[in-house]
Amino acid sequence: MLADDKAYYLAWTAPDLVTARIMVKQPFDLLLLNPKLPDGRGTSLLPLVRGLYPQALVLAFATADDTDTVLDAIESGVDGYVLQSSESIVVTHAMDRVRQGESPVSPSVVGHLCARLRRREPDDEIQLTRRQRDVLQAFARGATYRAAAESLQMTPNTLSHHVKNLYRRLGVRSRGEAVAVAMQRRLIKLSC
Repeated sequence: MLADDKAYYLAWTAPDLVTARIMVKQPFDLLLLNPKLPDGRGTSLLPLVRGLYPQALVLAFATADDTDTVLDAIESGVDGYVLQSSESIVVTHAMDRVRQGESPVSPSVVGHLCARLRRREPDDEIQLTRRQRDVLQAFARGATYRAAAESLQMTPNTLSHHVKNLYRRLGVRSRGEAVAVAMQRRLIKLSC
């Protein structure tokens, strides 16, 4: 898939979790991570990845779009979710979007999330300001930091301040996690 793409080159591959734990020590900028590897959860690599390469991006590159796999990947902190069955142009577009600060998610995955979230009972309510909810809504629509700041008519520094407070209140470390938790707790809604 990447052989004909000039923007990306393949740094390494790993067929299983054991090999991935060894290979992950070789530098990379973007990791296509299968959440379900033959010998365990691919998402268990995320703490190691974040420790070694805090700026690295992780795109779940999954064979399955079942609800449990999707939620595990998003709650673990992936930056996006694309199916391996997608056409190569869709996968490289998702890679491009992750690099631009967006959180791409395959359409069928959104359907699973919406169905799951409709069934959940709201947890203890987290109090957010109107502006914090606006920021979350922008991120849920896939907006980059720059696009969110522009659409909300705030400076990047103000947006950063809101994001930092959101992460603290929600107990998360990424935009994807923030949106997942906010949807789970019914703090924001997506049109499904």
